[in-house]
Amino acid sequence: RDFDNPAGALTIVTGPVPFPVDLGTTSVIGFGTVKGLGRWHYDASRDDAVLTWDQAYDRELTRAIEARIRQVAGPAAILLDVNALDVNTFHPLGGATFDAVCDEAGRVHGQRGLYVVDGAKIPGSTGACNPSMTIAALAEFGADDIVRRDLGAVF
Repeated sequence: RDFDNPAGALTIVTGPVPFPVDLGTTSVIGFGTVKGLGRWHYDASRDDAVLTWDQAYDRELTRAIEARIRQVAGPAAILLDVNALDVNTFHPLGGATFDAVCDEAGRVHGQRGLYVVDGAKIPGSTGACNPSMTIAALAEFGADDIVRRDLGAVF
């Protein structure tokens, strides 16, 4: 973990090897927080939600992550940047954030019986880490309140 990096907090972790056999390789993943915000929009021709993301938002962080990985891996390491092949956003958050779209439990304003209980409810970064536990905690918190107040009244 490098929370004092001037490019922003970043973390480097080893991840799963993407091959079915051991080729003597490892995956190294770097992640952190950025100030820019992407935009979701609905693409009717694809019937899908599409994220528009300006790569300038994370350019400085990406360079800092690459430098740290090169430092850890050493000069003889052969590195492949998967983002150079296809840009990835592993844990996008937001889109239906609490206060703007729903209450803290996840009840969507003006839509009785509709709830947001996933990462869409989170308005920003979860601190340069995988957001799964934060999402689970928010979902459990929301479920407790929803069951307590809505069971028998809404469903």
